[in-house]
Amino acid sequence: MQNKKKNILSLSLIVALLTVIVGGTYAYFTAETEDVTNRFTMGDVSFDETEGYGEIGKGLNESLVDKYGQKIEVNKDGHLVDKDGNYVTDKGLPSAEPVEANKNSLRVKENKYTLVPGREYTKDPTLYIKKGSEPAWVYVEVINGLKDVEAEKTISDQMTEDHGWTHIKGNVWRQENPVDARDDREIVTVFEKFTIKSDIKNGNNEYSDIKIKGFAIQADQVNKETADAEALKVLTP
Repeated sequence: MQNKKKNILSLSLIVALLTVIVGGTYAYFTAETEDVTNRFTMGDVSFDETEGYGEIGKGLNESLVDKYGQKIEVNKDGHLVDKDGNYVTDKGLPSAEPVEANKNSLRVKENKYTLVPGREYTKDPTLYIKKGSEPAWVYVEVINGLKDVEAEKTISDQMTEDHGWTHIKGNVWRQENPVDARDDREIVTVFEKFTIKSDIKNGNNEYSDIKIKGFAIQADQVNKETADAEALKVLTP
């Protein structure tokens, strides 16, 4: 009888112990991270079309000059004047009245010139690559209607020797290295001037225009050969 009581007591303890184990609460060590959110922005290659640039030639413009290729300036009173201090219009033409300058006055889409043998003319077409643009191969098409009457140093000479352009085919040129505007707007000069030969004879009063057009294509994952082929599709070879 006593052994039976012991057995019952032992069984009761086992049941009680199991009750503690099964019904007990355990505290686990835990940890978690903060959320990680991926944000994706598509890259871009663009010419700068902001005020002062895009309004004047969509990312391509040149200095305002008079008909003899002399740069127009702004005097101390804020008026447009030629190199001799005479008033001019926003087209660089003589003016009897003062014309007030604004932030866009000194850069224009085009100029008109009167050609004189032996004279040097300012013409500085410039491309503006927009800040934030991915590295790009930059091209320009230059149709030079004055090439037969240019004196040295010619437009082609300036492009290759002074401004990093490589001739591709026909009228198409490429900057030798990609242009990187990720941190700031990049300014790319095409050429700066032209000079007319001093031995030009009278009789031919009309010459073709100089026409310029820019093109850019991403440089990442695009080699020179592929970029050249794309540029030639867009620009006149």
